[in-house]
Amino acid sequence: APALVLSLVVTGITFLFNELIVPAANYQATITLEKALNQEKPAFEENSIIYPEYHTFTQPNGTTTQTLKRLFYANQFDGQSMKDLTVLEWSNLGKLKKIILSESARWNSKQNTWDCSHGSIYFISPKTFFRKIVTFDHQEIPFPRAPLDLVTKARDPYEMNILQAIEMIQLLKGAGDRKKLRMLQVRMQQKIAFPFICIIFGLVGSSISIRPKRISKGTSFGVCLIVIFGYYLLSFVIGGFGIAGILSPIVAAWLPNLFGFGAGGCLLWRLEGNG
Repeated sequence: APALVLSLVVTGITFLFNELIVPAANYQATITLEKALNQEKPAFEENSIIYPEYHTFTQPNGTTTQTLKRLFYANQFDGQSMKDLTVLEWSNLGKLKKIILSESARWNSKQNTWDCSHGSIYFISPKTFFRKIVTFDHQEIPFPRAPLDLVTKARDPYEMNILQAIEMIQLLKGAGDRKKLRMLQVRMQQKIAFPFICIIFGLVGSSISIRPKRISKGTSFGVCLIVIFGYYLLSFVIGGFGIAGILSPIVAAWLPNLFGFGAGGCLLWRLEGNG
């Protein structure tokens, strides 16, 4: 019992450590490595930013349908402005109705719009002919801030805490990037599940400590290694299944823990029975 209580304490400490210290340390380590390799780039610089905005409506039969409403594309983000911007806009019937081209665009936080400079707006008729072309020096586009957040808040999953991961998951859901979304969902669940490995190892250690005298220390150590390496191997393989979409993120993250608890509990039961 004392060992399991201590394991719970270590689990809590590990969780806090992984939330408050590890992500920031990993992020700073990445920046330091880039500087050492002379690969440092301006903050938030990114190329080929794509963000789709979807429209959800209910059909007469009650089913819900999601269609593309607008598609935001920028060739580059230099940390302040989106360069070579293209926005495609569709009607509720799924017909392309407008194309916006702009040399640059900057987010206007006061108006919650994008301020576009030096561009053109192409209005398209239902028969896919240009009905009207308007040029402008300045134009406000009522598009969400999400493309900017997608660039400025993007990090490696190991460089984000849970709150940052949840925020990025919401952005990726809107962007429709299922591959990155699944990976981040799996990594977030693994971040929550990982500290419980302390309880698993505490359970295994407690089981080994009450071994009968006829069981050698070498055998006990070997069993312990099998459980530990089995856990990490299963975690790696099952995590890959989760990223591939074969398993749900929750199952992919917590199944290795269930294996660990099962192995530790079975080991404890067997050794107590033989004692």
